[in-house]
Amino acid sequence: MDFVKYSNFSEDQKTEFLELAKVLVSWSEKARFEGILALEEDLAVFKTETKVRLFLKKTMMLVTDGFDSVAVRQIGERYIQHDNADGFERLAFEMILEGVLSIQSGDNPFIMIEVLASFTGIFESAKFIEELHKLEAEVRGYFGENHNGSFIEEKNEQ
Repeated sequence: MDFVKYSNFSEDQKTEFLELAKVLVSWSEKARFEGILALEEDLAVFKTETKVRLFLKKTMMLVTDGFDSVAVRQIGERYIQHDNADGFERLAFEMILEGVLSIQSGDNPFIMIEVLASFTGIFESAKFIEELHKLEAEVRGYFGENHNGSFIEEKNEQ
């Protein structure tokens, strides 16, 4: 497979990539504040209209179901290897898998943001990081105010 560059993605693909990263950062914050099982609420309502969103839900469910990180990585890599994914999907799958494993290990969201941004390349990463830090700050403020467990759906509907 040829090397895939984020910079070659369409604006729609870049937007989707950023939205996926935002979901991962939101879930990371929620898991740190409320525990990994609190994500089951978000997973129950998470829409899976694309392959990458289905992959995100499926791999995160492995984590909430108690699979260890080795099993999650192996299963995720197998899906990536055997799926007939285009360049965008493949890079999104890889980013998602790293994000899910970061949530599982309890990484600080700032670390996750850097890991996710690394998939965009050094030149595109600054803007990507800026957008994710804005969200991370917003989520921190949100969790500080009577969080009801439905941040993802509320943000998607606005």
